[in-house]
Amino acid sequence: MADFFATYRLSATLQEVLSRHGFTGPSSLCYAMAQDVGSMELRYGDVAQLKDAMAQWSQRV
Repeated sequence: MADFFATYRLSATLQEVLSRHGFTGPSSLCYAMAQDVGSMELRYGDVAQLKDAMAQWSQRV
């Protein structure tokens, strides 16, 4: 998870929230619904950055 966050320059706070909710890597994030991510105490900017990182990541896989 740390490599994903470093590669896409996501905040440590965002990583902490996602880890607290049981996410261990970007592949598991693919299965989270937008409303699920939105209900995790994330700021709108964090959600937007996460969506952008996931879009970029999914093109590489």
